[in-house]
Amino acid sequence: MDNGEASSIALATEIKNALLIIDERKGREIAKTFNLEIIGTLGLLIKAKEKGVISNLKDIVIELIKSGFRVSDSIVNEILKDKD
Repeated sequence: MDNGEASSIALATEIKNALLIIDERKGREIAKTFNLEIIGTLGLLIKAKEKGVISNLKDIVIELIKSGFRVSDSIVNEILKDKD
């Protein structure tokens, strides 16, 4: 876990009802020990799609992956199922 993630977790512990956006597995595990509400990039995009903020989740996910975002094929298939 890098300094940015550690700082984000520390800040989230100080803010009531904080929602921590974090993708890195180790950081998520640590955040859970503080009972923080967490969401990842993909979860945030799903919520944006559900609220109509974005219209095409598939294209955004594909661009994320092309830019180096790492996620398993099974997770991509699951989140894109019935989303577009």
